[in-house]
Amino acid sequence: MFPSPLNSRLPASHKTGLNNALSMIEGHHRFLKRSTGDTNDATLQHYAQNLQGVLANNRHFIAHSQMEYQPNGDGTTEGQALHILGYAHAYLATKDQRFLDAAVWHWEAYEAYFYAGQPIPEVPQRRIANWIVNSKEPVLANWPIDAAEPTHSGFKGVPFEFANGALSIPHGAPHWGEYLDKATFAFDGALAWEAINATVQAVKEDGSIDWDKSGSQFDVDWIIAWTGQKINADGDVLSEGHALEERGQVQLKSTTLTGVHKLNYATRQPVEHGGYPAEQG
Repeated sequence: MFPSPLNSRLPASHKTGLNNALSMIEGHHRFLKRSTGDTNDATLQHYAQNLQGVLANNRHFIAHSQMEYQPNGDGTTEGQALHILGYAHAYLATKDQRFLDAAVWHWEAYEAYFYAGQPIPEVPQRRIANWIVNSKEPVLANWPIDAAEPTHSGFKGVPFEFANGALSIPHGAPHWGEYLDKATFAFDGALAWEAINATVQAVKEDGSIDWDKSGSQFDVDWIIAWTGQKINADGDVLSEGHALEERGQVQLKSTTLTGVHKLNYATRQPVEHGGYPAEQG
């Protein structure tokens, strides 16, 4: 299959194993060529990488809501790096120019889309870029957006009145319960860092954070998301087809919690209401 001085020097028993490995490389390359394209609708189109050379974390559709699963179509630095290294090693083993061209193409995509306009180091050093990008169709990012730390986006510590661990987040501004995408927990205390999945610390009488004592955390059992799906904390869809007025409901695992407590959640906000599309990269 591949002319190689190494292949010609090997005993017959070893040639079979080498040819099997080379066949796997060729099959993988052909699969990727067939599975390259830009996605408009991930429920219909199933590509492993886009036309810009960015590898996706999945080929098939996963989920609409982040409560159900990680957003569909992420491209990660570790996946892209393995993509590049795999093609580089394939070239070193075979001297097939196609594999070198593929390694270069995916490296150029890494620099273009993971750095996203940030300065690229010109001398050998640790190269730090965005670790994740959207490699499929544009989707709405979780909202409110934290421009400085995008992974910290969402509503954090919003006080709501709970009754037996239940809450219906009001629709419309400022809470936008009808677009609920994910909820993590209610709590008493202060977040250790600005993220909806942060740990909770107690608060001292003077209002400062008590770093030696944990606060109280009340985990979410299920929500009714903007998709009309009732989804539990494990990402399981319990039911579907819930009406608009039901969306935004939150049930905590503690069914006795009553009174005002802070809640962490995020919405999938439409652009006309301030939402931000995570463009394909």
